[in-house]
Amino acid sequence: MSILEQKTQEAAERQLNHHIYNEDIESGESPYESFRIGFTDGVEWGRGPEAWISVEDGLPDKEKGKNYSKFYPVVSECEFYAAAYDFDAKDWFDRSGEEVLVTHWQPMPQLPKK
Repeated sequence: MSILEQKTQEAAERQLNHHIYNEDIESGESPYESFRIGFTDGVEWGRGPEAWISVEDGLPDKEKGKNYSKFYPVVSECEFYAAAYDFDAKDWFDRSGEEVLVTHWQPMPQLPKK
């Protein structure tokens, strides 16, 4: 399981536990309303600070046959960059090849179909 899948699973379990034990469920909240709240919470989670992954918690998945990752949004000393992780050098590099001291990274969302 990738670090993103693990973080997503943990967030989903926290939300599920929150809604199971929440007073709103006990007071007769409809299944539709429970779904709406959970979906909204998930969207907000994806936009919030929880969506950023500390490099201490995990790195991007290594693609077969490549020694570097795709470019990801990263944070370095409160600045944003696009950087790729080099698995051989064990470091992050920006598009110009300069080393970047990365503290957090975030997977890119899926591109729209059309």
